[in-house]
Amino acid sequence: QAPNAANVKTNAYKFWNVEHMYTKGAATGLAQEFINFIIGDPAALAVKNNYKFMNVSDINPAALTAHNNA
Repeated sequence: QAPNAANVKTNAYKFWNVEHMYTKGAATGLAQEFINFIIGDPAALAVKNNYKFMNVSDINPAALTAHNNA
């Protein structure tokens, strides 16, 4: 399968992973600012698009389950 967003969304292309951000407790200060930047800033969106990152919310829930259970 081609390594594109459409195939990742359905888990047809299998070589993908979910990246996580962890904090000790609720995020505050610079950590929270960074999370806000990654989630909503237009510059972050440009970086995500450049590196072909996707929001996990764009992936079919069944594909997420299948991928996580593989």
